[in-house]
This record gives sequence, structure tokens and C-alpha cells, in this order.
Amino acid sequence: MTALDLLWLFDVIFALSLIGWLGAIIYFSFGVAPLIFQVLEADPAAKFVRKLFPRYYAWIAIFSVIALASFTSRPLVVPELRNYNNLI
Repeated sequence: MTALDLLWLFDVIFALSLIGWLGAIIYFSFGVAPLIFQVLEADPAAKFVRKLFPRYYAWIAIFSVIALASFTSRPLVVPELRNYNNLI
């Protein structure tokens, strides 16, 4: 696998992880949360949201770590990008 192939792979992984991260935030904020409070009463809805939040934040954390790893892996592939200014 060449350096350009790895750069393309890291770009795709970065884009997909950002799509998953942003999609989860938007879907929960505008899709799930309003629907929960429309369908359920206040107490069951609050209990459901409390059970849902750890999974939601785990999903966000996983995609954030993947995005960070794929973004910071670019300088490791191409020697020209191995500069402290590129990591900052």
C-alpha cells in the first residue's frame, strides 16, 4: 500500500467518523429527544433518557477517538508532513 493510498484511507475514515459523530448529535437532538417527550409521560421519559445518555456519549466518544486518530495519522504516512507545525 502506497502513501497516497493510506492518505486516502485516513481521509475516508476521518470523514465517516465525523459523519457518524455529527449524525448522532443531530439525530438525538432533533429526532429522538422530542419524540420521547411527545410519546411518554415526564417520569418514564426522564428514566429512558437517563438510560440512553451513557450509550449516546459512548457513541460520540468512539467516533471522536477514531476521527482524532485518523487525523493525526496523516503526518506519519508522508515524510514531508512530519513537522511540528502540522501537528499543531
